[in-house]
Amino acid sequence: MRVLFWVTNMNGEILALLRHMLSSGKHEVMVAHDTWDRFSSEAHQHLIPIRPPRIVRRTSLSDMIEIQRFKADVAVVDNVLPKVPVSRAIFVIWHGFAGKWMLRHEIDAYARKLLPLVGRIDRKNPRFIWKAYGTVDLERQALLGINPANISVLGMAAADDVRMAMKHVSRDAAQPFYSIDLSKRVILLAPTWHYGGVFSHWTDETTGFERLFAFARDMDASVLVRMHDRKRYPAAFLADLNSLVSRYGNVQLRFKDEGEDNLVDMAVSDVMLTNYSSIGVLYHVTGRPAVHIYPFTDDGPWIKWRKFDGKRVRVLGQAKVEDLFLMPLEKAGGPVVRSMDSMLSTVEESLREPERYRSMAYGFLDEYIPSWRSDVCPSMESFLEERFASPRSIVWPVVDAWTSRDVTGGLLDYAKDSAVDALRNFLNKIKWL
Repeated sequence: MRVLFWVTNMNGEILALLRHMLSSGKHEVMVAHDTWDRFSSEAHQHLIPIRPPRIVRRTSLSDMIEIQRFKADVAVVDNVLPKVPVSRAIFVIWHGFAGKWMLRHEIDAYARKLLPLVGRIDRKNPRFIWKAYGTVDLERQALLGINPANISVLGMAAADDVRMAMKHVSRDAAQPFYSIDLSKRVILLAPTWHYGGVFSHWTDETTGFERLFAFARDMDASVLVRMHDRKRYPAAFLADLNSLVSRYGNVQLRFKDEGEDNLVDMAVSDVMLTNYSSIGVLYHVTGRPAVHIYPFTDDGPWIKWRKFDGKRVRVLGQAKVEDLFLMPLEKAGGPVVRSMDSMLSTVEESLREPERYRSMAYGFLDEYIPSWRSDVCPSMESFLEERFASPRSIVWPVVDAWTSRDVTGGLLDYAKDSAVDALRNFLNKIKWL
């Protein structure tokens, strides 16, 4: 079987499955990833590396020709789809545990992009599978219009990677890749950006960060701040945060679009702070405390929901808290805090008693992702083999897809992107950018 990994960010579920399939050696693998050179310099590739035999870029027209020649049986994709057919079938691994509802227009837009690639997903489709973590997100996707026959509950592949990293990543080996002192206790702050701020519903945002940094300094602890992509935050906020971090020697700031790997970050930390980001669910596998910042005020039932459209963050509208999440927020797998003082005292407690919330974390995983304790990746690979390797009931290329107007537009987009990349590289070389 030929498997194409079409990767936006090299972490989480896709990284874990890729690692396993490279290790098993049973199938031909190609990786389409635009920032492999940067990823290769990260701690992950020095401590627990993967070595794909064939790596291409997704935005290059010449590499797209290479992808077509590969003739993949299945493409493993995330939330960013190719613009033209790249495989006989598509296996979707959405980025992170689906603890929240998706907006209906989001899945409708995704389905429209899938039409020229594999056809309709609201009907039984032998060329398409959406990977669910458990029954909760299976039901969510079915209600959003994906035919249940196209959804398979396969667990959380990244749990395999977390267990592996906990065994094989030492703090001494990881230290050269961090500016903070890893011999001290490490607080990992890993928030989502969807709510607009981390602490702004409690206090001024900068004040909230400073209280955390000062608290950690007084506790003789280090803080690793792992934010989302830099482009999702206002320039004024970034300037304030960078200025603040520069005044604290016990704090390191990272952004997802400048350092994709989060596996080593989790392995070297003692406690996580998050505001219901999906990384918090994965962190439960470590058995270490994950403290959940309740991201809303109690003075109203409505919250604003934000979405990044590729250029800027937009407020899509308002939603009720109970309509946004698939489970009660109190069932987070760790303590839920509703004030700055409560957060700091709970972090202090977690550092003092690291096993205090382990049963809560494992209980959450047992309820919502039952297969997390077993080796998920081998069973996921077997599922792909049974579903897509044989018999070859789907011909290549897919004639109706390749002759569609959508694909013609996609090829033009690839040509444009390649030209823009070439110009940008040239201007960078002569120092114009």
